Amino acid sequence: GISKAVDGVSFTVDQGRSIGLVGESGCGKSTLVKGIIRVLAGNGIIAGGSVRFEGNDLTQMTESSIRNIRWKDLSLIPQAAMDSLNPVYPVIDSFLEILMLKGKLNRAEATKRAHELFTMVGLDTKRLRYYPHEFSGGMKQRAMIALALALNPKLIIADEPVTALDVIVQNQVLRVLKNLKKELGLTLVMITHDISVVAETCDDVAVMYAGKIVEIGPVSRVLKNSTHPYTMGLANAFPNLKKTEGT
Repeated sequence: GISKAVDGVSFTVDQGRSIGLVGESGCGKSTLVKGIIRVLAGNGIIAGGSVRFEGNDLTQMTESSIRNIRWKDLSLIPQAAMDSLNPVYPVIDSFLEILMLKGKLNRAEATKRAHELFTMVGLDTKRLRYYPHEFSGGMKQRAMIALALALNPKLIIADEPVTALDVIVQNQVLRVLKNLKKELGLTLVMITHDISVVAETCDDVAVMYAGKIVEIGPVSRVLKNSTHPYTMGLANAFPNLKKTEGT
């Protein structure tokens, strides 16, 4: 029979704002975002509902039509971002492929844009000629963020972009995302199981549990006035360094 990995989920992201989808492993976060851009696994289907993007229902678009808006309008930083770069080619080749095939730039224009993107995320442009194994985890993550920004998309979906990084590098990567959101007016959907990441980077938060959204609203309100037991558990799972003992 059919097993519903995600069911009855509904949320809205206004232009220029960011929402965090937070929940435990297996709750349906990644399945939800893969459904939004229609890159579900072969045994996955969208059985009902709609995904509205600029007035169009993405679930009703043909494969060729939605392929035209992926990366240009909708971009994904995948969950395994550190393993998403082709290991047998220099990193610049990934940028040239996207910029020339999807962006219709010539090689000189694409190379210039790749340098701009690397500078934007704080990477030395000389490293464009390096291979992925010559990058640290944080560098790979920044490179994938730059690749997601290549064609100036209107919406970026970041699927657990800092999960595999240590806390120092996490902070650096999150700071890059926050600065880019402010400078470029990005609309961002951040998927994570770390409520502190959402608290630092997002305007709104949707808490997922067992394939459903159980709580949603502005970050400060949801964290301060949680009503669902799972949200309360998440909020209590990390310490408040500003709180003194007994308060």
